[in-house]
Amino acid sequence: GKMADIVTQLQDQVNHINELFFNCAGVLQRDAHPAVTTASGELSDALPEGEGGMDAKQIQEMAASVVAASRSIDALAHSLPEVDMNESAQLARIAALQVENDEVERELQEELLRADAALARVTAAFEATTDRILLSPIPPDNGKPSAPTA
Repeated sequence: GKMADIVTQLQDQVNHINELFFNCAGVLQRDAHPAVTTASGELSDALPEGEGGMDAKQIQEMAASVVAASRSIDALAHSLPEVDMNESAQLARIAALQVENDEVERELQEELLRADAALARVTAAFEATTDRILLSPIPPDNGKPSAPTA
């Protein structure tokens, strides 16, 4: 149903944001220059200067991608149907679903037993038939088809 589609989309977006985090962290680790320190030895927020490395625009683009994915997750989460039950009602619903699940499991087990019994009967009949055919005496003509008579 609709909720399953939303949950699937949420999972896809969570996977996407995980991929973004992984890639962004990898690129930052690969391309970042050593941190800049102030004269007093404190770390500075300024981006290091020099050849290569990450520039502010690249970092902003990565951050924008993560924010967009996060907003998409928020939008999907907000589109999920409201749960109009309190905790005790939810627990009662879970218990009822478990009872229903147990009943279906019992029915499936019974059906499996019936199918196993039917398979055993068919197998026994097949074995009896093949035994009868294989153990029957060979006809005097060695089982060859008879020649047409004129």
